[in-house]
Amino acid sequence: MSESTASSYRELMAQALQHFRAREYDKAAEMLERISKSLSRLRYETLRKRPETWSLFAMACTEGLRIAGEHGLVERVRSFRDCIQRVMPAEEHFTQLALAFADVYLGELEKAREQIAGLVNASDLSFAQRLELARLALKALAPELALQVLEHTEVPALPQEDDPQREETEWNIDRYWKTYIEALLQAGRLEELDELLPRIGATNERRIPYAFIVQAFLKRQDYARAIEYADRIPELAGRGLLRGLVAAAQGKMDWARDEWWRVVREPLDAQRLKFDAWMECALRLDDQEKMASALEAGTPALEGAAWFRMYRSLYQAKHGEPAEALPAFREALQDILDLVEVPVSEEWVIWHTTGLVEHVLPADARGEFLAAIQEATRNRPPHTAQQEG
Repeated sequence: MSESTASSYRELMAQALQHFRAREYDKAAEMLERISKSLSRLRYETLRKRPETWSLFAMACTEGLRIAGEHGLVERVRSFRDCIQRVMPAEEHFTQLALAFADVYLGELEKAREQIAGLVNASDLSFAQRLELARLALKALAPELALQVLEHTEVPALPQEDDPQREETEWNIDRYWKTYIEALLQAGRLEELDELLPRIGATNERRIPYAFIVQAFLKRQDYARAIEYADRIPELAGRGLLRGLVAAAQGKMDWARDEWWRVVREPLDAQRLKFDAWMECALRLDDQEKMASALEAGTPALEGAAWFRMYRSLYQAKHGEPAEALPAFREALQDILDLVEVPVSEEWVIWHTTGLVEHVLPADARGEFLAAIQEATRNRPPHTAQQEG
């Protein structure tokens, strides 16, 4: 590949990144599709002999497939799948993993499960790839298969402090344990959490999705276990918010308000408290002075945070014009859902947001906001829509 050709591909990659950051997902996928289609004219042997060309092709296909799939761009998913099948040998594990992603994004979940099952014992997949395989199984509504992948995956030792791979490895180890918990929750195997959590250890404990666990026990109306797991959260704000939600689920609103008051009595200090949990407690209490402090502290520093914009929109809806706040609420909710990877995450977002709207807004103002939640759920990509059906 000539330098001018390589440069043009790198430029397309840069454009794709710019479009992605601007949330122009179709344009980002289009840039990557152009690279994939162009390089798919080459033979597999030729690609593998040219490391930079192979890297460009693999990255364009995998990232393009992910962007197109997560944003419901079905025809582009098919195009990336065609490029992969045109070039890659069917027996390659890279091919099988990529095609499993395509199958999930196209709603062909049974095909995806078959591909994933064939990769459970694949020894040539990296730790990061096996982690993606497990998370893909969760998207394919196969939590037991995800657990098989995780049980057959060896967790690597953490590199030394000065090793450049340490940060990425640590992040993947954190995600491994989070994925394990999500798989147990999705499979309904909550009784195994007590055995799993001690294996995680204090180093990776910060990634434990306690909110998901608390919600799972609330669904079972097991309030004692829900409180037990809420109490494991080390931060006061997160712990108090969830303890209040457990109390509210039992109709014990005085207790719930006491928990939230205990949080907002603490100074708003980003170094000591979780800003989002503190702000939600203030919002649920309808404490206008505390909310004013949070809005002042968060503007403009937290404009990029979807949760901040959601809380602000609900506060404005209650104390201003709901119709004016609704578009900002819709946009914030969509941005939150765009970050969702697996079913239990989406279930938490919908359950939590619905409860927040019902708690904060008066009955005559909440209808359109609840409808916006339902609409956002209906507009999810094909594989997500099938999960809900």
